[in-house]
Amino acid sequence: MVRKQDQDQHDDKAALSPQLLPTPLLPYYSFVTTVSFEDTSHTTGCLLGNSLPTKESAVQDFMERTGRAARALAQEPFHRFRRGDVEKAIVSEVTELQLRQDLTWALCFSNAECIQTLYISIADIDRYMTLMPRLKVLSEVNFQLDRNTTMELQPEHEYTPEERTLSARLEEERTRRLEEMILFVKEHQRHHPKSIKTARCLSDRAKRDSCPDEYCFRLLQSLPPLNQPRCLDRNNWAQFTANVADTDLSCVKSIQYEMSGREVRFLSHLLEQRPFLQRCRSLEKLSVASFGEDMFKWAVQERKDFDERTAATSFHPDTFKSTRNLCSLDLRLEFHDTYSFIPHLKQFDQTSANNSGESADKHDDDDDDDDDNDNSFSTPSPQRRQPIWTWDWDLPNLTYLCLTSELA
Repeated sequence: MVRKQDQDQHDDKAALSPQLLPTPLLPYYSFVTTVSFEDTSHTTGCLLGNSLPTKESAVQDFMERTGRAARALAQEPFHRFRRGDVEKAIVSEVTELQLRQDLTWALCFSNAECIQTLYISIADIDRYMTLMPRLKVLSEVNFQLDRNTTMELQPEHEYTPEERTLSARLEEERTRRLEEMILFVKEHQRHHPKSIKTARCLSDRAKRDSCPDEYCFRLLQSLPPLNQPRCLDRNNWAQFTANVADTDLSCVKSIQYEMSGREVRFLSHLLEQRPFLQRCRSLEKLSVASFGEDMFKWAVQERKDFDERTAATSFHPDTFKSTRNLCSLDLRLEFHDTYSFIPHLKQFDQTSANNSGESADKHDDDDDDDDDNDNSFSTPSPQRRQPIWTWDWDLPNLTYLCLTSELA
């Protein structure tokens, strides 16, 4: 007579063990170049979509009977601080994470030589270190935080000694994993120099934990500098900021920088490298938030130095190239910095004025009343035949100039 417990175990295995698919005619895994389970929120009915099998009652019951649920909850020691009945959700999250880790590893291990893009759970880095010699064409690696190290507490909550110890232990483990992340990229660079071009550390899937700025910056510093970029913008600004001194800027034609989002995190480092504009000798378009009133001090000084070396009032275009290619200049200033620029303004000659692009002069006496709150001005249109206002440095090709002040 079969015992009920044995029968239950047999039923569990039958329910959870899918029928093996026949061997495919095409070895699809040998064509895999990207392994990512990052974004499945838009999918339904698939293994890791919205209809996760880990949320099914049969799976939850199996996890409970076999003790796997208790082990899953032990991996989220702060679960009791999360609001509502979250135990089943946590069991599902932990099980899903394990599935992602094992699936990613299986696909990568079978075809490591062809993998170009990889998403790795930060707790799973160790075994990927063993694949380092085989990851020859890996160009993008994304590390995902996988454990919440913060507690959702009420404002009046006071940590108990046990909670402080637990928090410190998890934070120490998290730091160790982040160090392994940096080591992974450095080791890969040693085995396959300049192969990895992009590396990121992503927030955990619940968006409760994010990578500290220090490690984001170190991760970017472990990458090779941008290869003669032609444009600096939000897509490569962070990586450029981490390797300013080693980046060849001779080909840069456009710089567009907004002091918002993730770029602000590395602003202090960029300000330490302010002379980088002086190295952009091919620059044609500049649209940035001001770095300060001495942002273009180097250009003024170069002009003064040149004038001291030569008595000529005009010179060949190839003689002095600091800013001659610049045709569009858009600066966003804090209000108290605006007028620190104005004393440096002087008139261009009429030839330059006639080459100016069309834009409204916000300081014209005929401005509409609606523009009273617009603290900006730009180059006058050529139809008005007014001189262009600019700094005391060489900008013969400038066709658009706009200064916009913002209240600090």
